[in-house]
Amino acid sequence: MDYQLQMDLEAIHFLISLNRANCTHIIRWLDRLRESPFLTGHARFVDGTGREIQVSNTGRFLVSHWTDHPVKTVRVVKIESTK
Repeated sequence: MDYQLQMDLEAIHFLISLNRANCTHIIRWLDRLRESPFLTGHARFVDGTGREIQVSNTGRFLVSHWTDHPVKTVRVVKIESTK
């Protein structure tokens, strides 16, 4: 679908703090998200700007994201452990 993926700095910091196996798990999941930008999360909330944020459970992690379809960009705002 030619969507780009952008990550907030907080999400990048979390990603690079992970061990190699978990980092690879997240990167593969993010690539699938980029290829399927209409994916909805397991939960959602509205942020301070009124934007609906999807929260997807990857099995080990929660990824908060939203898609800006007019500019074909998936924005990852947060990644956190499910534990």
